[in-house]
Amino acid sequence: MKIHLINPSHVSFGVAVITPRWLYVLAAATPAIYGDPKLTDETLHPLDFSLLRPGDAVGIGIHTGNALRGYEVGRQARERGAWVIFGGIHATLFPEEAQEQGGAHAVVKGDGDLIWQRVLQDCGNGRPQPIYEGGKIEAEGFLPARWDLLPRNAYMWASVQTVRGCPKHCSFCSVWRTDGQQPRQRRGDPVLQEIVTLRRRGFRFIALADDNFYPVSLEDLRLAERRHDALRLEQLRSIRAERFALLARLSQLPGDTVFFTQITMEAADDPEFLEAMRRAHIKGALVGVESVTPEGLKDVYKGFNSSGEDLVRRLHAFRAHGIHVLGSFIFGLPSDRAATFDTTLEMARRSGVTFAQFVMLTPFPGTLDFNRWEKDMAGDPTRVAGQPLTRHWLIPQGQRPKVYVPHPVMTAVRELGPQLPPAAAVLDAPCGDGELALALAADGFAVYGADLSPTLPSAAASLRDRYRVCDLNQPLPYPDQGFALVVCAEGIEHLENPFAFAREAHRILHPGGFLIVSTPNVLGLRSRVRYLASGFYTQDPRPLHESARHPLHHIGLRTFWEWRYLLHTTGFRLTRVSHTHIKPISYLYAGLAPYAWLYTRIAFRRERDPVQRRHNHEIFRVLTSRSLLLGENLLLVAQRLPE
Repeated sequence: MKIHLINPSHVSFGVAVITPRWLYVLAAATPAIYGDPKLTDETLHPLDFSLLRPGDAVGIGIHTGNALRGYEVGRQARERGAWVIFGGIHATLFPEEAQEQGGAHAVVKGDGDLIWQRVLQDCGNGRPQPIYEGGKIEAEGFLPARWDLLPRNAYMWASVQTVRGCPKHCSFCSVWRTDGQQPRQRRGDPVLQEIVTLRRRGFRFIALADDNFYPVSLEDLRLAERRHDALRLEQLRSIRAERFALLARLSQLPGDTVFFTQITMEAADDPEFLEAMRRAHIKGALVGVESVTPEGLKDVYKGFNSSGEDLVRRLHAFRAHGIHVLGSFIFGLPSDRAATFDTTLEMARRSGVTFAQFVMLTPFPGTLDFNRWEKDMAGDPTRVAGQPLTRHWLIPQGQRPKVYVPHPVMTAVRELGPQLPPAAAVLDAPCGDGELALALAADGFAVYGADLSPTLPSAAASLRDRYRVCDLNQPLPYPDQGFALVVCAEGIEHLENPFAFAREAHRILHPGGFLIVSTPNVLGLRSRVRYLASGFYTQDPRPLHESARHPLHHIGLRTFWEWRYLLHTTGFRLTRVSHTHIKPISYLYAGLAPYAWLYTRIAFRRERDPVQRRHNHEIFRVLTSRSLLLGENLLLVAQRLPE
């Protein structure tokens, strides 16, 4: 029986930010009689289902975000005759769902460190139990991860756990309900052994992946003293002493070690602990600020946090001890008002946080917020893909309700307004995963999609018979003058012959119809500097793989004036030139704009043809615009001219 451990993901990038620690802990829990388990992290590479054999055991760890993909993997693994075992936070909360949706033979609830051996033994005997209670094991039972199985150069950060559980009870968090409120703290020796192993494998950056790195606050000690609870006070002092002992051990590691963790704001009032963190090479910490108002903190049961000037003081305390703060702020709380956004931004700026993340309040399963929301939604008849909104993770990704920010292409479409007739026919080519097609359809357009993939993307399922598999380098399979709009978002730069595509777009558009193109802007100042220094644009910082031709290779990157030439010589007239977005780093190059203006002006003065000089005046205005000098991608809107 071969053992497979799978971290599911719908998207694979070939490289990931942080190691999925559970994979390597369960690998350590796998008895040697089964050999080394086969580990698959789908954030790196998709699972090769051909490796699964009848009788193999397949362990799949899921949280709410990847549950749907986990269920897809589970069903296919079961079809191949493998034993399917689910675990993780989401499976702990919804074991029956894993059985019904994911084809699970067994579900492990709670910690898997110790129970995993028994699960495999039962599978080997052909009699796995439907549910295994892993419980909340004591820290002495925590297994060190099998980092010897870690692929080289795949992850930016390694991860080590020093404590499980969190004594708090924030309304938006499930940790205290799944991992418990009693901190279960590992001894220093196994933690150090793991870190040394990771250092020897080349990791300098290590996340201390704890639920709360500060499990005992000074206020906790004061409360125990006031209650004259000697036993509790002794327990808290013991946990605190072990914490300082661990920090002292970490301080002996090489000086180039960089740790990052997450911690509650109360640590700001404990300068002794902050100083120990600094000596222990903990350079950064995520601090859950959540809200900058007393009402907001009350909403999320986080009264131990601060607001106003005390919030500013506390966050500055971290920085004073050399600890960079990633401040996490939540929008969408019941007490939030329109002024909350500006107030939050101002407090984030004043507090000296190095980084800030602003997130929407999301009721995740296992949280108090989710329980309330599920109760409130009990009578809501809304269904998406047959699923209630309270089971949003079961909705296919492309059909899930989203909070949208302005989409540059959709904004361009809407600005065309009355120039597009109601329910106009629109072609999205290439349509990719279908996200844009869905947005266009939601605006009432009759949307058609075309792409190379022979499989209909999940987000494009609503296109049905309006989806065509075709090569955009070839004639398009559509009749003359059948569309009012053709959208080519991030596609034309991949084509061998964009002129042929433009002519085809002209053919299938009504007279007066529009073509919208978004494409990388190689003339941005940052891209020009990159090209000057290396010979490569920012969009393609290295040579294309000649031995592995891929449809997504940028084989047709062009400058703005070349795109203008292409459009104006294939029957179009540009009506708008703008950008999709500007990366903050691009503003660092804004000082080069006067030089770009001057050299462009000098180059254009050499033109003698009066007609082209008029054209050059239009081109110059775009070449020296903010969109072109700083924009990441160009957004071109062109109108089809009459015959």
